[in-house]
Amino acid sequence: MIYRVDIKTVTLTDRILHNMTCPVCHISTDFPLLKSRQTARIFWIPFMRYTSSYRTQCPHCGNTFMLTSRQYKDLCKASPDQLPQLFDTSTGQYVFQKKQTLSKYTLRSSKSLPAAGLLALFFGLFGVQNFYLGHIRRALISILIDLAAILFFTISIAGASAGMDIPALAVIASILFSVNIYWGIVDFFRILTGHAKDGEGLFVMTKKQYERRLSSFRQLQP
Repeated sequence: MIYRVDIKTVTLTDRILHNMTCPVCHISTDFPLLKSRQTARIFWIPFMRYTSSYRTQCPHCGNTFMLTSRQYKDLCKASPDQLPQLFDTSTGQYVFQKKQTLSKYTLRSSKSLPAAGLLALFFGLFGVQNFYLGHIRRALISILIDLAAILFFTISIAGASAGMDIPALAVIASILFSVNIYWGIVDFFRILTGHAKDGEGLFVMTKKQYERRLSSFRQLQP
């Protein structure tokens, strides 16, 4: 039997906020409170519904300000006297967080892209690139996976020497090694394309990649 499963997305407006000042263009206008509701369906029969996002949008400049569920509900219930301050606080927090994200987007890590790429290419099995970039937790996980793989492989060899064939342990060891190899390859290509970050959240880039990112910065500003 073939099951038709799809997700229907509907945008709802719960309230219009009148004469609110946009934190970007500073124009006073009416802001709709919008939420996206998604419904999963099997053969057009709904079986699960949830709200995926809350936001408000400036009709003048078109900027969208994402809201938390709590902020959205507070704005829906707020009295006219409370609305201006609550609106300024909610949208101001989003703009501040967005600017922080964008400022990190244009900052270049002090880590060398060629060095990180070579470490990922030749020592990705051991997660050495993660130690270099400052992702210590991820690097330790890679080491633990390697140790577990070595342990299973050693037990498998010891069992074979003692006349006990334990192929499952060798298979598990191979899978664990493959996981780290896969992570190393993925990290290598992420580093190569300038999408990898260091432990401080800054992008590891070459000079040319950094210049291209700066040129697109204005398009990403809220």
